[in-house]
Amino acid sequence: MKCSTVVSSPVRNGTRAYLACMGDLAMISDRTTQRAATGQRGDNCLKLSIALLAAAWALVSCAGLPRETALEAKDPEARDIDTRIDQLCQAVGGRRAGTIANARRYTDSDCTNYYAEATLEFGGEPAKYHFCLDQRKRITQFMPADFSVYARAGYNEVTDQQLRKKLLLAVEKANAYLKFTYHGKAAIARGDDYYAVAFRSITEEERKKLAAEGMTVLHPYVTFLVNKKNEVFGVFWGA
Repeated sequence: MKCSTVVSSPVRNGTRAYLACMGDLAMISDRTTQRAATGQRGDNCLKLSIALLAAAWALVSCAGLPRETALEAKDPEARDIDTRIDQLCQAVGGRRAGTIANARRYTDSDCTNYYAEATLEFGGEPAKYHFCLDQRKRITQFMPADFSVYARAGYNEVTDQQLRKKLLLAVEKANAYLKFTYHGKAAIARGDDYYAVAFRSITEEERKKLAAEGMTVLHPYVTFLVNKKNEVFGVFWGA
């Protein structure tokens, strides 16, 4: 599946909503081959990818688009997605404000992914969220719909050890549910009223192996967004 990157396109309903769901760690030039975000190496899924750039999602435009199916609230798959979002809220401290909307299934020849929207509240502020789930309906990414990452994710700007410990505990608590695989020491950057805690999503050995195969990993990070109340209010793959 040959893909080309289209930058600064807004996320809309339907196919473009699916394109906001990057199942893994990075955009790889020439061949955007994705592994499952949860570290499942045997899932043989070729996934479309997205990186969060400044004030907009960067979308991937492909010739072969997946088949889209809208899910009604009564559908078992939609109920499963709703349950997963409830579980996430319990894990990270968010609060639900209404039911899920725009739940969709996307299927191609390799795998199935899911997308949904819901309103969550962190720190007293409600916001619409995008949720991406893999074929096992595990959440692989969740972000506020209108959020812009101004923190220099991937840069290490926080050296205060007590603050680092506090932020890392919040990430550890969230990841006890998400079960993402990451490596090395956290790079913590400052935003206006939040922190971006980034880890490398592949090892140096994996990066070298990909490079030997002619693939360049552009954003090999998974980034957790933590607010001043020490709540993880978003996760995305990239930096």
